[in-house]
Amino acid sequence: MGCLVQILTLPYVCFHKKFIESKGKQICATIKSRLVNTPDQSLRDVRKEQIDAIIKSIDSISRRFLTKDERDKQSELLKLELCIKMLKSNFLERRIHAIKDLS
Repeated sequence: MGCLVQILTLPYVCFHKKFIESKGKQICATIKSRLVNTPDQSLRDVRKEQIDAIIKSIDSISRRFLTKDERDKQSELLKLELCIKMLKSNFLERRIHAIKDLS
């Protein structure tokens, strides 16, 4: 998932302004919902660095259609949603990462 997100968002600077206006929010929303709604078992093998890379990719493409304040707010909300998801995880390592992220 992380590789696909990076491939999709990497050329964000080259995308036409009208394309970003019409599809950018939809791309970000799809990536966020996929990340948040992924089953716990599927996220078990995903490293923290990969999740951080996905969040950075979302932030990169959001630069084209959101202000800095809105982008920071949405990024923090996504991180908090992921922390909540990881705190509820059955895997101890995920819960430890969530606690570290919150502090």
